[in-house]
Amino acid sequence: MDVCTLSKPTEKLWPRYGRLLVEGYPFIEEEVEYCCGEYCRSVKDMLSLRMRLAYINSEAAKEAVPRVADIMAEKLGQLLAEIQPRVKSG
Repeated sequence: MDVCTLSKPTEKLWPRYGRLLVEGYPFIEEEVEYCCGEYCRSVKDMLSLRMRLAYINSEAAKEAVPRVADIMAEKLGQLLAEIQPRVKSG
C-alpha cells in the first residue's frame, strides 16, 4: 500500500489529499502510517531521516511529535498483532 492509497481527499486546494502533520509543511499523517510498514520504528527516525522536518524546522518537528507518536503506536500495534500469531504458529 502506498501513501496515495492511504490518503483521503480533503476538498481543499492544498493539500488535496491527506491530513497535514504541521501547518505550512507538506508532510501528511499518512506518510507516517506508510513508513511504519517500511521499518520506521521511532519518532526520531520519522521526523529526522524520513521527513527531515527536524532539520528544516525543529520547532515544527516538536509540534508534530505527539501526533507522530500516536500514529506510530496505533500502526505498530496493529502490525505486532498481525505478526505474533504467525511467529507462534511456526
